[in-house]
Amino acid sequence: MFFHELTMTNVGPFAGSTSVDLARVAQSGLFLLEGPTGTGKSTVLDSIVFALYGDMGVPHASTDRMRSSFAQPHEPSEVALVFETSGGVFRIQRTPSYDRQKKSGKGTTRQNSTVKLWRLSDPQSDPVDAPISTRHGEAEAEIQRIVGLNRAQFVQTILLPQGEFANFLRAKPESRRDLLQKIFGTELYDRIATELDNERRSALTERSKAQEQVGHAVTAFLATVDASPEQSDVLRAADVDDLPTLVSAMVGDLRTDAQQSEELVAACDGEYSRAQYSLRVGEQLARRRERLEQLSTRKRALEEGRGEEDTRRRLLRDLKMVERVSPTYASLERARAASIAAEMHYQNEVDSFEARFDVAATDPATQSQRVRLEIQSLESHLEQEAQLPLLADELSANRDNRETHAGALAELEIQKSALPARVVALSEKRDEARAMAAETNLLMAARTDATRRLGAARKAAELAAQSAASSQMVAAAEREAKAATTELGRLQQQRISGIAGELASALVEGAPCVVCGALEHPQPNRGTAAVDPDVLSQATGHVEELVALLAEEVDKRKRIEIDLAAALAHAVDRSVPQAQEELDLAEARLLASRDAQEDLIMIEADLDDAQKSIASMSATIDQKKQELSDCAYKIRTVEDLLRSTTRNVETARQQFATVHERATTLSRRADQLDQLATASLLVTDASSGLRTATANWEHAKQAISLSGDTPLADLLTQQSGLAAVSEEIAAVDREHAIVDAGLAELAKESSADSEAAADHLPDVDTLRKSLLVASTARDEARAELRSAQQLTARAQSTVDALVQALAKSVAVRESTAEIIRLSEIANATSLVNGPRVSLPTYVLMSRFHDVISAANTRLQAMSDGRFTLIH
Repeated sequence: MFFHELTMTNVGPFAGSTSVDLARVAQSGLFLLEGPTGTGKSTVLDSIVFALYGDMGVPHASTDRMRSSFAQPHEPSEVALVFETSGGVFRIQRTPSYDRQKKSGKGTTRQNSTVKLWRLSDPQSDPVDAPISTRHGEAEAEIQRIVGLNRAQFVQTILLPQGEFANFLRAKPESRRDLLQKIFGTELYDRIATELDNERRSALTERSKAQEQVGHAVTAFLATVDASPEQSDVLRAADVDDLPTLVSAMVGDLRTDAQQSEELVAACDGEYSRAQYSLRVGEQLARRRERLEQLSTRKRALEEGRGEEDTRRRLLRDLKMVERVSPTYASLERARAASIAAEMHYQNEVDSFEARFDVAATDPATQSQRVRLEIQSLESHLEQEAQLPLLADELSANRDNRETHAGALAELEIQKSALPARVVALSEKRDEARAMAAETNLLMAARTDATRRLGAARKAAELAAQSAASSQMVAAAEREAKAATTELGRLQQQRISGIAGELASALVEGAPCVVCGALEHPQPNRGTAAVDPDVLSQATGHVEELVALLAEEVDKRKRIEIDLAAALAHAVDRSVPQAQEELDLAEARLLASRDAQEDLIMIEADLDDAQKSIASMSATIDQKKQELSDCAYKIRTVEDLLRSTTRNVETARQQFATVHERATTLSRRADQLDQLATASLLVTDASSGLRTATANWEHAKQAISLSGDTPLADLLTQQSGLAAVSEEIAAVDREHAIVDAGLAELAKESSADSEAAADHLPDVDTLRKSLLVASTARDEARAELRSAQQLTARAQSTVDALVQALAKSVAVRESTAEIIRLSEIANATSLVNGPRVSLPTYVLMSRFHDVISAANTRLQAMSDGRFTLIH
């Protein structure tokens, strides 16, 4: 690090600006700062430290001493330092904080400290770019990065204040070692040693975890196979290489147990199959006997119902015979109903037509055709009638448009005529606004005076209330003092009267009076009870207290009246409402003045718009006149069309209110004629259909032959039950077939030994119990087999995990051996490192030896060989 130039302005004993060319004086390699006390030697050193770190060289010293006592109040204090490091050339400029006099001349204000840091192209050049930093925290961090030292380290190595070097020499080795590491740049080797030690710790931790995994695998295997204590002790004490053999032997024993369980399961499965077969045969014989009994019972029931069955079969035959002619009968019934309905419908249509139109219902189709031709002739008139409201609306709209355009034209002409006057009015308003805006400062002063008078008036009102209250207090105190004085006089008089009574009560007949000496006492004064002296004393003290209180209240009232007089003077004899009114007026005027400033801009804009509107208003008026002429032409055209259309419609509607009403009436009459013609045709068709259906039914009756049990009329009504009777007979036939087939099947299954089988049926319950015993034995054997197989699988799984853990432990031991050896050498914890010197210490010693050698070379040249450094 090399200092080029130091500039001090109004710092310490240096008034004005003082520059020190440190580059020139340091050319000889050594220079001396000398002078009497107080000439600024320490200030030069403190300025260097202050410029770099914003603090003093001496610990706990205040930066306030940087401000020169000779500086004028308006002159700043400043320190600028140009220095150079391996990172480049830099200029830093700082100003200390100090108290300066306010511009008003009353009091002082704190001037904050500032900092600016630039990078220079060379020591003699001035800053041309923006500063690197202008913030304190950012600048301190940047300086520490550029210099490589903090303030404490800088003053211990580069700049040694008085007595600080001795402190450095007496410091703890760790503190000196950290400082020397920063100076010689050997932190890298310390980080390497620390990183190697961290790697060694990680390697040892990895080895420990790998060994723990082996222990966990052994524990898991022992827990899985449920090993005995002896087996556990043997396995835990065995060598790592013997573990695979021992666990494989234990797993082999488990496989043997599983194989024996498989043989037991096979035997139990055979016994279960035999018991299952016996139960199946026994259940089959029992079900066969039960089915034979059921089929025999159903056979007897069928034979008993044979007569009823024959009757139902004949009914089914008759129903099927009648079913063939039932469509013909249904056609006859439909023809009868249709004929009756057609007659009724025709009569209704005739009654309705004659009642409504009162015309003869002859040849309705011809009359309907003539009416519809008349309706067609009215279609064009219907369209014209529908257009009448549209034409009227259009005419009304055109007239409204004409009125609108006329009104708009009149309004435009009025507006045009009013524009010159508006320009004049706006000009006057602009002048008034300018005048009001110019009074803002005066109005602000007036508002301040009014505010001060209002405060004084409120103070006066408050004091007046206090004065009134104080007067009341004085009056009350006077009353209380007067009453107490009166009461004291009464008590004193009562005391005197009481003394006379006491003397009279002591008189004795024949004894002389103590006052007059008489021996006779014809009328002694009995008086009243005497007042106690203590009561009289208390009353006297109470009167004195009330008199003192009265004097205090009088003094308080006088003070209030003095303050009231002063407040009234400040208020200029204004009451609170008057002062408030003046303040409101002043604020209103000030607000109006400020509003006038804002309104002035708008008024000027409105004035400009009004002047421009005069030019454009004539063109708009001409356009409105043309639009009004167009509306008049449209109105004449629509009025002519409306008159001609109205004449045509009135001719077409005749006696009806509208053409539409006439067309509707004619259409309704044509519909009635069509309905009457259709009803007549239906009557003819229905009569013809009824004759045909009657002939067909007579022919169909001759083609059927019934059993005679049920009449034809009843059979026709019972046609809906044909499906039920048919299903009933079919169910009886199915029952016969099922019973016969079942008996035949049982007869076929029962051979020559059927009699013996019937006499020796097996006990199904006993067979079921035997099957349950065999099933239980088989399940227990299978469960034991599953347990043995699962135990073998789990044991094999733990064996695999143990083998993996052993392989991982060996791999970790081999992969971490080299890093542990290097860490022990670098950190001097291994016998291989004979001197037991760590890597950072070894490098630091080498660097320090090189520095001392270089320093001795320079020192011997400067001292002509008279001095040398020994370490």
